[in-house]
Amino acid sequence: MKQKYETRGQRSHLADIVREEVDSRLDNAIKQFNDQETRHLKIVRLEHSFLFSEGYAIPSPECLTSRNWLEAMTMSSMEERLLYYCELGKVSNKQTQKPGGEENQVPSQSDLDGENKHSIFLSLLTPEQEERLTNHRLSCAMLHGSVLAIDMGFDEKHLSTEIYPLVDQLWRLYLVNGASQEPFHLIFTNCNFSGPTYRHLLLSCMVRVNFVMATFTEQSHADIFPLQTLVYLSSQSKETLTAFNADNLYVLGAYYDPLVRKKLSYAKAKQQNIRCLKLPIDQHVKWAHQAHKDLDLDSVCGILLSVRCDGLWKKAFLSVVPHLVNQNS
Repeated sequence: MKQKYETRGQRSHLADIVREEVDSRLDNAIKQFNDQETRHLKIVRLEHSFLFSEGYAIPSPECLTSRNWLEAMTMSSMEERLLYYCELGKVSNKQTQKPGGEENQVPSQSDLDGENKHSIFLSLLTPEQEERLTNHRLSCAMLHGSVLAIDMGFDEKHLSTEIYPLVDQLWRLYLVNGASQEPFHLIFTNCNFSGPTYRHLLLSCMVRVNFVMATFTEQSHADIFPLQTLVYLSSQSKETLTAFNADNLYVLGAYYDPLVRKKLSYAKAKQQNIRCLKLPIDQHVKWAHQAHKDLDLDSVCGILLSVRCDGLWKKAFLSVVPHLVNQNS
């Protein structure tokens, strides 16, 4: 009997040694992260801190190990990570639960399915909750996310009747970006703060939210970022964007051209010696009859968000602009 207990104790000691060795290697793996992996980890940790501060039944940041953070980084959405954190909380509660005690009971499945008032899976969030979640995503993007530049330097090219539809596109772009799980950091460049486009955007749209989580600057994108990293998107380009490159910074021209006659983006890209590419529409889908390929700004943003996530162009076109795609293709 004594020998049996000694053997069990030796196994337990060996398991502790192996666990410590694995934990040490995981710690070292995080220390050796490249810049992109470090940025991703920062976003995941900021997201966890936000969820913890909102009162969800999840472990505190101090209780999570390197193994936990690495597993969370492999998950594709905040909802999936929240479910994982809740499961970790259940395990922690089981370990600390007292026999017959009520104060340490394990959270019920309803806490995860949306019946709990603190659950992220509520079928309807209050407007305040929706805005907080959106602002959290956008603030993380402003700190660590990829940049999408919106060139606002076309005020002198607009007729007065073109301002309103342009502003509508710009605001829809902002909303589409904010609804994404991993939005872009929007930078509106070449802003004329006394010009009609910015003033209408401010007075008609930005007043609807408490905070506008984007950057507005009078500087040109060509002065802020290295020219070799810039890619101006225009349907008039002869060259095609084949894959989303996170190292590039994509630029969209903010102008309204329903008849596709002005070719302003293409001309400005050539003027500034910036590489100009078009979306690979013909390579992946068959366009509907007579539909032009100069897409609205919010549609281009949605397509880029989708392709950045999974690299699937056809899926992006079908999900963002299904009305423009021949469904038989």
